[in-house]
Amino acid sequence: MTRMPNEMHGGDTEAFLVGDLHVEVGQQRVTRAGIEITLPNLSFELLLALIRVAPNFLSNDSLMARVWPGQIVTPETVAKRVNLLRFALGDSAHEPLYIAGVRGRGYRLVATVSSAVRPAPPVVVTQPNELSTRWQSSRQQSPRRRAGCGGSCYQPYWR
Repeated sequence: MTRMPNEMHGGDTEAFLVGDLHVEVGQQRVTRAGIEITLPNLSFELLLALIRVAPNFLSNDSLMARVWPGQIVTPETVAKRVNLLRFALGDSAHEPLYIAGVRGRGYRLVATVSSAVRPAPPVVVTQPNELSTRWQSSRQQSPRRRAGCGGSCYQPYWR
């Protein structure tokens, strides 16, 4: 069963900061310092499941239900996927930066998780000064003759 990211989650503009990672849900993209980290779909889903409950842990059963809904998987499958995700993120089970195991229970994120707010595009507001206002009004009032029309046609300056 193939699932599309936008079918599984809120919106395509949702994003998170996980330690030094930037996670964009709709784009299914993870970046660190502007460099994209390619994750398979299941690894991304696992990371997202942990993000959504951070700082709490998810049991193996909860992870299986969220990442592999309707499929029969074992705790070993979860452990293998966690190891693949750790490898992709440059993480370690012995000194975790992102994912820590909760012995015999499940996994949790140890990195700080926050919602990433996309900055609004800058808005440039300028106040017209007297000179620019006079110049604009003079352009609007003074038509000019177009070359080659014999003096019978006029065109505004702004065209």
